Amino acid sequence: MSRIRLITAVCLVVAACDEPAPEPASVPEVVAPVETKPATLPTTAVLTDLAAADPARALIVAALNAAVARSLGVPAKVNVEIARAEGDWAYVSGPAVAADGSDFDLSKTNMASAAEDGMMDGTTVVALLKRSAGVWTVAEMAVGPTDVPAIAWPRQYGVSPALVGMEDAEGGEA
Repeated sequence: MSRIRLITAVCLVVAACDEPAPEPASVPEVVAPVETKPATLPTTAVLTDLAAADPARALIVAALNAAVARSLGVPAKVNVEIARAEGDWAYVSGPAVAADGSDFDLSKTNMASAAEDGMMDGTTVVALLKRSAGVWTVAEMAVGPTDVPAIAWPRQYGVSPALVGMEDAEGGEA
């Protein structure tokens, strides 16, 4: 804090001390009891595993597939193994595959040098998506991660650790 700001703050405190204290308001003899229960918290969204036929899953996966194809630079999609939703958040995990469902060669993608340098571990995709105004967008995504990026997502985004499969991980509690 600069000296001028410090001096100004001290002067304001001293000036406040010089003012006479206001007269206390009269207090009625009988005071109603104060409500002591905690304030109502927002309702927690229910964690749901999304079935293959769930229309929400189709929208979520479509948004993710577009992001994966852009990231890889080739027509691709996610072969979904895990799809969960909780309120306006969704988590999806599974391997990226060619648009026809076959495996593809990472050396022919935008991630060729990362794969060649050992910076990728296969084609597994993990993603956190957010719904806003009815539209799903990818908040976080990793293709072929060598670590566990989802471990930070509960704290970073305020989602439940269970959504991203981190309920048992150290530090996974939000």
